Amino acid sequence: MQQDRSTGWRLGTPRVMQFRYQVLGVVMGAILAVVFARLFMAAYPVLLQDQTVLKADQQPAGWSSAMTYKFVGVLRSLTEDLPHQRTAIGAGIAAGLAIELLRKWLRPRNFVLDAIVLPSPYALSFGGFVNLPTALWLGAGGVAGSLLASRAPRRRDVPEDMSSASLFGGGLIAGDALAAVGIGVASLLAVLA
Repeated sequence: MQQDRSTGWRLGTPRVMQFRYQVLGVVMGAILAVVFARLFMAAYPVLLQDQTVLKADQQPAGWSSAMTYKFVGVLRSLTEDLPHQRTAIGAGIAAGLAIELLRKWLRPRNFVLDAIVLPSPYALSFGGFVNLPTALWLGAGGVAGSLLASRAPRRRDVPEDMSSASLFGGGLIAGDALAAVGIGVASLLAVLA
């Protein structure tokens, strides 16, 4: 959303209009997410498995999804009060705040410091609940982005989220998402036909 708002800022689009369209997009996305989730879970029962309780050798091949973990975690926490979960959330917030404060204070421009020693709090938490092959691919993208950012001159008239690496990465994510939706719809039609 921030990238869209920065793009709109650069093009001179009023922020109020951007916000209204983004709210409309969020509402429509929420509705369609439920529709597509029900459709795909009916066609692929493997998606109904709780991957957070399965052992490594029981994990379904080809169905690694960070969102699965998020949804299951939220749903489980609504029905079970787990004190250790609150402690873990507090520790995660404290660690994320400390890392981000260090990153802002040091302003890492060194590749090793930026990508390995002080990764973003999101990257650190993401690596904790996504399986290793998926995390390595995403980590490689972050490393490539950091290398590009360290070599490119910084333009002061462009917001940070409008950098070439950010826009290129956003394009890859969008392209991958569209390809996955296309493949998923084609597979679903094949199953239903």
